[in-house]
Amino acid sequence: NENVSASAQSAYFAIYNNLKDYERPLASIEMKASDCIDASALKTDESGITYILLDQSNNVCEWTFEVEESGVYNIENFYRPTADYERDITLSVTVDGKLPFDEAAQLTLPRIYKCDYQAGDYPFAKNKLGDDIRPDQTQVPEWTSVYFENPVGLYDEPYLFYLEAGSHTIRY
Repeated sequence: NENVSASAQSAYFAIYNNLKDYERPLASIEMKASDCIDASALKTDESGITYILLDQSNNVCEWTFEVEESGVYNIENFYRPTADYERDITLSVTVDGKLPFDEAAQLTLPRIYKCDYQAGDYPFAKNKLGDDIRPDQTQVPEWTSVYFENPVGLYDEPYLFYLEAGSHTIRY
């Protein structure tokens, strides 16, 4: 559709007002790691779960899937960040070989941290000015789920991806 298809040079805000009113099919489309076309990125964890290793070695994964009903969809990711890298996972997503909008070139999957605060650590240690010292943070490599969304909250919902009925390819 001309009004909702983005060119390679389209910012999300330029298409959002058209996308937000489009049909939102109730059906979900599930793409499992094991269905990834590029097997070099596939790994299996200690519990037998197949996953895709997306890291600084530039692994990619691509899926082909069928859309039954045209409309806008959100992309939810079930993932587990590894503790061997300190930055959030940043990746690009293309649909049918094209960026659906500029921001899809740098989508983020956040890492999970826990506070090293222990019961009894209160009151917190103080610096030389008398301010509380924040407890250390430790990465937690656990499975979690997030939708692709604007990292600073410019929209009150996750990014919308318009898909016509038919066959599509998505690549991370």
